[in-house]
Amino acid sequence: MSLLPSNQGGRRKALVSGFRCGIDWGQGFTTEGLMIVNDAQLEVVDQVLLEPGDAANARLYPFRPELWTARQAGVVVTLREGTRAVGEAVVTRWVDKAQ
Repeated sequence: MSLLPSNQGGRRKALVSGFRCGIDWGQGFTTEGLMIVNDAQLEVVDQVLLEPGDAANARLYPFRPELWTARQAGVVVTLREGTRAVGEAVVTRWVDKAQ
């Protein structure tokens, strides 16, 4: 995953494991015109924190995995804080809790 630099609209501060973010799977908008975003907890792998403009391996733990319809590898998702895009990630694999 990578974070946008702050001069491109990204975060101004680094994020750490445990960060709660909105994930935009490109599912579109509700009938009320609200963007469909599903929350997840982010874990940065092998690093303490991730600075704006940097990239790292990360794991996303969705709070409601049944809402995450695009579960195949290669899907690009957008990390959001509210409606603002702050980064993106490419799904490399999906692991169900049962595994």
